[in-house]
Amino acid sequence: MNKKSIAVALGLLAIFSSCSTDSEDGKGKASVRMLTSFSDNEGNTYSDFKYDEQHRLLSFSKKAVQTIDDEIISSKQTHTSYTYFPDSIIKEITGDGTHIKATYILTAGRVSKATINNSGYTELFLFSYNTNGQISQISGYEDGGKTIVSWDKGNIDNVTISYDGIDESNQIAYTYTDYPAKNFIAFEELSYALPILYGVEPVLFKQGSYGEYPRNLVKTVNTADAYTCNYTINNQKDIIKFMDNRGKEGNFTWR
Repeated sequence: MNKKSIAVALGLLAIFSSCSTDSEDGKGKASVRMLTSFSDNEGNTYSDFKYDEQHRLLSFSKKAVQTIDDEIISSKQTHTSYTYFPDSIIKEITGDGTHIKATYILTAGRVSKATINNSGYTELFLFSYNTNGQISQISGYEDGGKTIVSWDKGNIDNVTISYDGIDESNQIAYTYTDYPAKNFIAFEELSYALPILYGVEPVLFKQGSYGEYPRNLVKTVNTADAYTCNYTINNQKDIIKFMDNRGKEGNFTWR
């Protein structure tokens, strides 16, 4: 792992469906809220979400754009799919010259190893957990680097990324709002709103494949480029709009 991993760690995709508690739907059982679309104020869109009977994400489509001075100069359409097996999960991203295949090996229901192949280039990740069932270390990077994760009150409060043979480490510290994380999707364009970790597949993290998920949404991200995040919720406690201190916006629709 090299220094660019910091940027990658803040630039991954997370998608999930959210469950309301008994008291929220008033019918004595949990109701499920599932995302139907997302768009941001730069022209990126996510659509055509499909789920299985267990409300696990099966697939979605994405249109990603590249802009210069607020003008769209190119776009790319991809399709992402997930296939679930008892001891593994396969993820594939295809379209417009892209072919990424990732295999996640499960041990006792949690991801213990991941192999990601991107057009012939392969990355390997190994995962460790603490006694509370929370992810605590990610290793296996080709240069010997590793990520150490610390938790406090159900949230990730600090991430330390170190580099083998280099006398330095990068730390990312978070503070949190009172909003629950279960009703939010931290897409690639908004990923710093949740502490998505380099090497961790965010959809599977939210669906429980990496143990406990963070309890709340991020308020501030303390790195060299600090972020402050704000959210708008509807009556069903879905996050329907995200905004940050740099003018980034994201809008969500649910069913």
